[in-house]
Amino acid sequence: MIKVFRRVYDDSYFATSTPSFVHQTAAKAKIVKSAKTGGDLLEIGCGDGSLLRELADHFRVTGVDVSPFALEKAKQVVRGGKLQLMDIEGDKLDGKYDVVVALDVLEHLKEPVQAVAKIKKALKRGGVFIFSTANNYGLFGRIATAVGNYFDKTHISTLPRKEWLDMMESLQFKLIAVMNKTWFGFGRKEYTKHFASNFLVVLQNTQ
Repeated sequence: MIKVFRRVYDDSYFATSTPSFVHQTAAKAKIVKSAKTGGDLLEIGCGDGSLLRELADHFRVTGVDVSPFALEKAKQVVRGGKLQLMDIEGDKLDGKYDVVVALDVLEHLKEPVQAVAKIKKALKRGGVFIFSTANNYGLFGRIATAVGNYFDKTHISTLPRKEWLDMMESLQFKLIAVMNKTWFGFGRKEYTKHFASNFLVVLQNTQ
C-alpha cells in the first residue's frame, strides 16, 4: 500500500495549487490556531508543506509523510521546521506534541485505530488532535465517499462518520468540535453534515 500511495501522490498530484486549495489551506490553518496556539505541532501526511507554512509562525512545526516527492516540495516552503519520511503505521512516532494534525490521512490506513492510539501517546496532556476524513454519512456523503474511493484506490478505511467518533471516544479523547466541509467551507451547524463531503474533528487528550 505504501508503494501505491507514493506512486499516486507524486509530481502529478502536487503539480498545481488552485485558488480553492489555497483558500482551504488558510481555513484549516485558522481552525488549528483557534484550537491551540504555540508549542510543538506535528502534521502527519504533511504533503507539500502548504499547511505547515501557514502554521510555522505560530508553532514549532514537524511534518512527516510517506512520499519522498512531497517532502522535497515541503522543504522548499517550510523554513525552520523538521521534515521526515515516515509511515505512521509502521514507524515509531517519537517526541511529545501540543498539537497533532492528520488531515485526509486516516482513510488511507489499514488499521487507523492503532495509528490514532500511537498519536494519542505522542500528545502531551491537554494536547489537541485534529483530523479530517470523508463524510460517509447521508446520501450526499455516501455518494461523495464512493466517488472518492473510485478515483483513489488508497482509500481503504472510509468508515461511517459515527464509527470515527466512536473510535475517538473509545480512545478516551475529549470531543471539542466537529466541523463539516461543504461548498461554502467549514461549518459547525448540525444540518450541514447532510451536505458535507468531508468533516473535521477537534479532540483533546485529557490524560
